[in-house]
Amino acid sequence: MYNKPLTSLVASVAMSAVALGVSAQESRADHAETHDWTGPYIGAIIGIGSVDASFDVDSSSSSFDALSPDYGLMGGLTVGWNAQDGHMVYGIEGDVSFGDVDTTGSITGSEITLNADLFATIRGRVGVASNDIFFYGTAGLAILDGDVSFEGGGPSPSFTELGGVVGAGAELAITQDVSFKAELLYAIFDESIDLGGGDSIDIDNFYTVRFGVNWHF
Repeated sequence: MYNKPLTSLVASVAMSAVALGVSAQESRADHAETHDWTGPYIGAIIGIGSVDASFDVDSSSSSFDALSPDYGLMGGLTVGWNAQDGHMVYGIEGDVSFGDVDTTGSITGSEITLNADLFATIRGRVGVASNDIFFYGTAGLAILDGDVSFEGGGPSPSFTELGGVVGAGAELAITQDVSFKAELLYAIFDESIDLGGGDSIDIDNFYTVRFGVNWHF
């Protein structure tokens, strides 16, 4: 003999479990097929950066050791907007990062450190979305800000340089509202910082590898 109410309850629970499993699977499939990148977003970024610079010296009166770049940690905020047309995604993004990225050398035995503490960009993004993954290229304008310090003190000239930036990255949507990204940016500058006495530091480029999370609206 069997307990009919108990059997009916077990059957109902089993059928409900199967229905929930099918519904969850369909929900994941729908999300993968219909994820829409269109709209505004804000985000947070963190990564490492390095600045490449060189001395331009008055060789008649100065000797120098080449600047040696180092890597520094930078973090900041991102804001942007996307529009999707089929598999193509177009957008614009701005960001600002703060940190401590140094490059150090010496002229006539005195150590000089160039410190970049702000890096900001405004860029266009164009890429291809495949389900929840978005691969993109990016290009635009970049700003690098910081100062130069001398061993033993003295004046610390500051700089704010404008240049161009290019890069590439990938973004993965975890939900319709949250995505993670990884990208590489390479900024090119053509500016000099006057050190006096005919000597200067030429800032050539800045590059950063960084990761971020975006919240979409």
